[in-house]
Amino acid sequence: MSRGPRNLLVVLVATGDSPGRLTVNGNVNAAGAIFDIEIAGVDAGLTYDQLYATGDINLDGGEVRFRFIDGYLPGVDDVFQWVLAGGGLNGLETLNFLVSSD
Repeated sequence: MSRGPRNLLVVLVATGDSPGRLTVNGNVNAAGAIFDIEIAGVDAGLTYDQLYATGDINLDGGEVRFRFIDGYLPGVDDVFQWVLAGGGLNGLETLNFLVSSD
């Protein structure tokens, strides 16, 4: 059975015990959610976590925890697209960011 896009309300976003990609076919309401983003390199979904939604993503008032793992330290030109929305992306200006390493 095929179903159309869904709306997803989230509280904690983490892909697991290693970097990966979470794909949502629809909208994501992650207002106030905690994002646990593991980073061990510059390849989205392979060496760092990424959230992708085909619809809109609302991040209003959330918290992003960037965790550098496996001894990785980013270079000055490294870029991490940890969130991508096929529709609109809202709330980036209201996020709190924390950075740590193992």
